[in-house]
This record gives sequence, C-alpha cells and structure tokens, in this order.
Amino acid sequence: MTPCVITACAPVTYNEFNEPLVAAPVIAEQEIVAATEATQEQAEPERLELVAGQQFQLSAEGLGTEQGMVVLEINEMGLPAKIEKWEDTALGFQTPQIGLSKATEAKMHIMNKKGQLLATLDINLLPEASAGATQVAAN
Repeated sequence: MTPCVITACAPVTYNEFNEPLVAAPVIAEQEIVAATEATQEQAEPERLELVAGQQFQLSAEGLGTEQGMVVLEINEMGLPAKIEKWEDTALGFQTPQIGLSKATEAKMHIMNKKGQLLATLDINLLPEASAGATQVAAN
C-alpha cells in the first residue's frame, strides 16, 4: 500500500457571507505512513492541535476519490468526524463535538471506503472555545 502523505491541515472559518475561509496550515510536509508498512525509528513529529467541534481542511496525496472516513480515537473510544469534502488531494471534516475540560491526546485515523487505514496522526484535541462558555468542572 502506498503511504498517504499529509501536506497541511488548517482550520476553516466563515466570513459574513458564509463563505469558507481556510487559515494558514497548521502542519506542512509531514509524511504519514500507512499502518501496513514498517517504519524506521524517527524523531517524533509535533502533535497536530485540533479543536473539538471545529471544521478543518487537510491537504494530502493519495486519499483516493471515493469517500472514506475519519475517526478520532480518544481513550480507546472511536468517534467519527463529519466529512464535508473528500478528494484525492483534500479532505474537509468537522471534529466531533465533545465536552472536554482540557487538551487531550488522541489519534486521528483516516480510512478509505473499504475501511483500510490510510494514515494515523497523533493529535491534541482541544476543548471548544466559544464566547461565554462555562468551563466543565473536573472530577
């Protein structure tokens, strides 16, 4: 299986005309190797930071043209992301809206239509940042 190469990831916001605006890329030129291939020991890449409930656009090579799925793995629980756009070189998705009280380490798995793993990214999932939101109390 050919590795899927992630070249950038950026949050998507909307202007007053409800037109999508993509911010500057969060990561660039990071090669993510498919799970079926052995990898050599490498320096650990910086974790991508995603915000819960926010839309993102991922630029990549090798996603394929048929829509697959994105699953965020948090504490051994898989949560599907909402796919907005799927192309061979671009993936638009919204992270699940979950109540987090702090940044949480997670993994983002990108799979093709057949359920084969294309890429896995180590991420930090951040709490939603909304004006006037009350902070969740930690137990």
